[in-house]
Amino acid sequence: MRLKSRIAAALAATLLIGGLAAPADAASTVTLDVPNPTVTLASDSFSYTFTGTLHLDPGASLASTGVYFPYLAGTSTRLEASPIFFTLPSGGTYTGALFTVTIDPTSAVGLYSVNINGAPATFDVGVTTAAGDRVTISANYTVNVVAAPVPEPSAWVSASIAVIGAAGLRGRRLMRRRDD
Repeated sequence: MRLKSRIAAALAATLLIGGLAAPADAASTVTLDVPNPTVTLASDSFSYTFTGTLHLDPGASLASTGVYFPYLAGTSTRLEASPIFFTLPSGGTYTGALFTVTIDPTSAVGLYSVNINGAPATFDVGVTTAAGDRVTISANYTVNVVAAPVPEPSAWVSASIAVIGAAGLRGRRLMRRRDD
């Protein structure tokens, strides 16, 4: 029994020392603050700005950014998307606006979640690693477009009754003045 525990202790020490000697590889990352927003159609076109954080490994540099247009699944209906230009020092971190998606007043209601090939819509960042290799890191995103709420008929009825009531009171006051 003692031999087994000594072997286990030696193995644990070897793994611990080995883990300390070779630090874990850090990875360049991109994250979106709100990757799945719901937006309401408006009477004019507007842009929704996706914000987030891009972190590069030490020695890695930003090579490019790109964004796939989001489509309604199974259709050719899409929203326009554009990356925002920003600079980032080698091995640095950027937090802020990453890209925009434009929603027109005639956009179809629904979940825009895929690219033209049917894969998830992504914001892509081209990174050149410290070793000189080119890698792409991505963040999936969607845009759920909903129609503007329509006031309930009861609100219109209440407003109409209020207007009629106010006009009726005004007419009654005018009638009293004529009688005097």
